[in-house]
Amino acid sequence: YNFRYFTFLGDGLFKNQALRKDWNIQERALINRDLLLNQVGAFYGLKNISGFEPLRTVKQSQIIDKLGLDLDLLSIMNVKYILSIYPLSDSRLKPVPLPPEEKRLVPIYLYENERALPLAHFLDFKDTTKKILNLDYKNGRVEILTETEVGDWLIFSQSHVPGWVALIDGLAVPIYTANYLFQAVYVSTGNHRLEFIYTSY
Repeated sequence: YNFRYFTFLGDGLFKNQALRKDWNIQERALINRDLLLNQVGAFYGLKNISGFEPLRTVKQSQIIDKLGLDLDLLSIMNVKYILSIYPLSDSRLKPVPLPPEEKRLVPIYLYENERALPLAHFLDFKDTTKKILNLDYKNGRVEILTETEVGDWLIFSQSHVPGWVALIDGLAVPIYTANYLFQAVYVSTGNHRLEFIYTSY
């Protein structure tokens, strides 16, 4: 994956609906499926903004609790798709048509956030001379191939928690905190192979 999704449920209205006693277990399962709640997206290879980590950091919780529909913050956190039970009127969001579904119990709207930054990107992401040629992410190990004409910080949008190590061309490098929450390493000019590896701490 290179982007995340976010399910917007508004001011708690949906939570009140979800407590309805007349919805049976099958209907509740359909809602979870349709809105990709409770990490249902993992079955489809999708990553929720909430993450899968058994340990969610205080910083991550603080950010997620304040998200609302702050598109700038969602973009920094790689949120490309937003599911909502309300129609959203922000002109920066592109509506995505959904196929008709007879069994939907709540209205669902899907939007694309074209401003979302990818999982790994350079700080100066608008500079086309700085390229990420390939990104491979599997089971706590990320390999990134880069090409730059000018050195820059590479931001890896994974929580900066103990246990992560970074290598550039096989040599260990320090990991710094970027955007309050994520990891960053400095990449010099040229072609490089970066690895972020989660060990234990």
